[in-house]
Amino acid sequence: MADQGRFTLRAEPYGIRTMFLSSSVQPMSTWRKLALAAAAAWAVLVLFIFGGPLSLMKKLVDWPLAYAVAMQIVNNVFGAVIIAELLRVLIPSGASWRDTRHFRIVGVVWVVMTFLSVGGFILMKRALHAF
Repeated sequence: MADQGRFTLRAEPYGIRTMFLSSSVQPMSTWRKLALAAAAAWAVLVLFIFGGPLSLMKKLVDWPLAYAVAMQIVNNVFGAVIIAELLRVLIPSGASWRDTRHFRIVGVVWVVMTFLSVGGFILMKRALHAF
């Protein structure tokens, strides 16, 4: 396979399909590009401003519950965007998804992640007697 200036995974004999990076980025709609750019910016912010997800969680324990839950909700929105993009690449029919289906999946993943993370956070605060 000739190198055309794109990332390629050469594992066809092992049953792994070849993926071109440009083929997964090009067909993105404007809304998906904006969502992914915002998610990437949030990831950089969390890593460099807050010191990473674990450091952020330690800081959230000291915050009032409403602020901590709001931060979890925002964090989970951007996490859901990244997970939906990864699912599109991994699932063979993902390339044909319309934006409606894509953002519906983002919504479902976001609700599940928020339920689990906020519930876990409240249990953690109770265990630490922070209420």
